[in-house]
Amino acid sequence: MKVLEEENKEAENKGTGVLGEMILNDFDKINNSSKETEENSLSAFFSQKEMFLKESLNSILNSSLYKSGVKELKLIARGKVRDVYALNEQQLLFVSTDRISAYDVVLDNVIPGKGQILTALSFFWFKKLQHICQHHLIDTMLPLSLENYVQTLMGRVMIVSRYQILPVEAIVRGYMAGSAWKEYVQHGTVHGIALRPGLKHGQPFDTPLFTPSTKATPGGRDENLHPSQLSKKIGEKHAKEIERLSLMLYNEAHAYALQKGIIIADTKFEFGVDSNDELVLVDEVLTPDSSRFWSSSNLLDSEPCSLDKQHVRDWLEKHCKMGQANVILPEEIVNQTRQKYIQVYEQLTGSSWVEYIKEITQQFINNLKHKSSDFNMTA
Repeated sequence: MKVLEEENKEAENKGTGVLGEMILNDFDKINNSSKETEENSLSAFFSQKEMFLKESLNSILNSSLYKSGVKELKLIARGKVRDVYALNEQQLLFVSTDRISAYDVVLDNVIPGKGQILTALSFFWFKKLQHICQHHLIDTMLPLSLENYVQTLMGRVMIVSRYQILPVEAIVRGYMAGSAWKEYVQHGTVHGIALRPGLKHGQPFDTPLFTPSTKATPGGRDENLHPSQLSKKIGEKHAKEIERLSLMLYNEAHAYALQKGIIIADTKFEFGVDSNDELVLVDEVLTPDSSRFWSSSNLLDSEPCSLDKQHVRDWLEKHCKMGQANVILPEEIVNQTRQKYIQVYEQLTGSSWVEYIKEITQQFINNLKHKSSDFNMTA
């Protein structure tokens, strides 16, 4: 843990190290060059930088980040997984780290690349479901003003609009699992909703259930709510609309994922409100952190094949006390969890994870070239 923190501290202090220094030094050389050699200098500069980035691709693919440190921006919050910075009065920068939490505890080690996968999947779902509900996402490309952090933050950022966040989690459950199963076994209910007897673990509900909860402050625990209690927390208008939108989002995502061999057993949405008091989908969407994903190929087995962080929960239940701090996952669990996250991304999007990282790296290079071209035209 100390080694990891020291590495991240060094990254915070030095930006991208070699690349950051190369960007600054080479731009100085180009800007001071004569007009006759400027074009050749630019070409050489970008060839060198492109080669460096491509040679660093393996490092980017296998990078890990426990804590970000963007000195140029004000840190607003550090959540269980995301660090949130203020870009300006209207926009925030979300940084998805590789921290992993379970049972409201953040573990001491990371799942390398997890933050990149969460960002990529959220981008995919925000775009796919935007016809149902407006969302807060503006872009997932690292701002050029933060180019010195390219190795640290590549693929991890979301630029989002600021909204007032409602203090509830909109949970939709399509299948009997997790805390719903435990409550059902004890009381025959889920979030206080009475269900018919005889349901089995992993069985789909007759219709998906909307089971909201409060959104706890740091250090606290979420409180399950019966749907009828939600209006007391956020008002009847927003309560009804959140239920309607959450079920629509889940049903469409579930139908799509099923075609890709994945069952979305349950998931969590979060909402904010805009200046017109209309709901906006915020935070992350339908990731292995916020959802239960199962392989559809073995649904009839006694235990579904989980493609999320259930693997981590299971290990914690066997080896740790509830709420225990300073827990370090074995390397085997870390690697297996990482592979499950990558599998979910590739199955849902139909794209190779490696190719995605290559694509965003090339896009960043193109953005830098465009920036330099604009600069020289106005110089």
